[in-house]
Amino acid sequence: MKEKAEQLELLYKEVGVVIPDGSGLALLIESAKQLSDSWLINGAESVSDTVLFRAAHLNRVSDAILTLRSDTDTAFHLEKLTEGSLDLLERDQSVAKNFLWELELLHVLRVHDVEAELREPPDIVANFEGSSIGIACKKVYSEKNVEKVLSKGVSQIEQEYEFGILAVNIDDLVPAGSLLKAKTQQDMAENISALNLQFLRKHERHFRKYLETGRVLSALVSTSVLADVQNGDVRLNNARQSSVWMIPGLSEDKAAVFNNFYTKIMQ
Repeated sequence: MKEKAEQLELLYKEVGVVIPDGSGLALLIESAKQLSDSWLINGAESVSDTVLFRAAHLNRVSDAILTLRSDTDTAFHLEKLTEGSLDLLERDQSVAKNFLWELELLHVLRVHDVEAELREPPDIVANFEGSSIGIACKKVYSEKNVEKVLSKGVSQIEQEYEFGILAVNIDDLVPAGSLLKAKTQQDMAENISALNLQFLRKHERHFRKYLETGRVLSALVSTSVLADVQNGDVRLNNARQSSVWMIPGLSEDKAAVFNNFYTKIMQ
């Protein structure tokens, strides 16, 4: 984790973006270094939970941020991640948190060899099997705003792209400051998937309303949590599960594109 923290600092230095002292990103980097140094002198047991959790989150966000190393407009994107909180256990909104979801999904796509880039609008464009897929990445901070969030995401896609996906992150609907406790990795995965499916069932009427009328034919709902797996090889885990909802009755060719796409990125 300390190496990842130093890689982030180097990347920011190379593109000429300052990480402000006290910013959310700076706190994660500082905590990762503190945990590492304490571990090396056998003082890890004295590290506070706050430092431990921030270090764990640095481990999560660093992979997403480092995916920007070879992109154009890297400085512009990196600066967004210094704007506001990156405390992923708190429920405060920030530019950094919103953009982090875009980067995490971009990282997932690229790791699975899907050609993808950041583009406004929507947020990400993926080229897959000869089709351009527009992906609008939205974070939901309140159950009351789901309809508004879906409407905005759909409007960003439907004018331009052959296929559209609404990628919805619901991390912030999990109670603030909470760890998911599970006995095994399997229990952990099933518990997170249950959160996604509960959200989809509750708001299915909204998904149908906004997705059936245009080119946005699918939604990807994702939840990431910090989990304590009691019987796992590693107790503290960054864990994510994603669930897919597709418009019922898609034509065979459209259904094939989405099925192949999700199979590739979720394997």
